[in-house]
Amino acid sequence: MMDETLSCLNTLRVGHSRGRLAPNKPCLLLAIICEIQSGHITTPTVAIDDRLIARYFDLYEVITGQRQSANPQLPLWHLKSDKGPSGPLWKPLFTTSIAKLAPKLGQPKSIAALREIFTEALLDLKYFRVARRLTTPARSLSPTIFMTSFIDRRKFTAI
Repeated sequence: MMDETLSCLNTLRVGHSRGRLAPNKPCLLLAIICEIQSGHITTPTVAIDDRLIARYFDLYEVITGQRQSANPQLPLWHLKSDKGPSGPLWKPLFTTSIAKLAPKLGQPKSIAALREIFTEALLDLKYFRVARRLTTPARSLSPTIFMTSFIDRRKFTAI
């Protein structure tokens, strides 16, 4: 059974494509959970590094069967609009030179453009703590089984 703290995942604002929900945010959040459990992410400050992006691509491909359709900049940018159990689920740490303009910026068109704006974000502290404690099923099952346990694949499509 999932911890009640993770119930914020039930209210994620997700994109739509051809009348179906897009898997971008769930794939990113699962990638973050996997990286927390592997010990790569050890604090609520999440680096937007190649390892996290690769994990996102892998999970996106498992869910949709299409790696080339993945756009990691979308969930990395838009997750800031979702609420976590104790505040914002995701808060980008904008570079000092852009911080004042950040609320007015549109979504970056590529991961490289996103990394010019921010390279780290704060994950909700309660969400981080619960994700760190999750040992079953995430550590014992493959990401494929974990994803199908929580997500009805028929609801998602590649963008």
